[in-house]
Amino acid sequence: MSKVLDTYEDLNLSHYSDMDLSKLIFNNPANKELRDSMIHTSESLRNPFTDLYHWVKGEWFDLVAIKNACETRAEVAKSITKLQARKESTQKNLDNVNQGKKTMGTLFKSSSDAGTMANQLESVERDIEASNQLYDVMTIYLGDKVITKFKKEKLQLFQRII
Repeated sequence: MSKVLDTYEDLNLSHYSDMDLSKLIFNNPANKELRDSMIHTSESLRNPFTDLYHWVKGEWFDLVAIKNACETRAEVAKSITKLQARKESTQKNLDNVNQGKKTMGTLFKSSSDAGTMANQLESVERDIEASNQLYDVMTIYLGDKVITKFKKEKLQLFQRII
């Protein structure tokens, strides 16, 4: 508002006052305190809901981050389950090929494919081992560091607010 009044006085009133600055109100050199107080007042006025909006948005982002971390841990658990099922399937196929049995999975496989299937089995076992280690690290880190720190910070914040 102070900018609008300044512009109004500069463009219109100075023309009608014959360029006599003493007749101006806000741009009058004698009224410097009025101008400064008006500028200070307009700068100090803020919408209090803006701070609340940013605080709530930050809290929401914190909760979404915790949720995403827990979902990622759950996805690792699902991948471990899939890898174990793949291992069992590959092991059954390997056993059937070694015994000479014909099943849907081993119909087009021969005893020469047993080495390839054994390599696949070892690869899946390494993947399971790595995924289990990742799952354990994520569980420990989330449970010991992230969630406890998150709860502590939020409790302190809410206690300070209350």
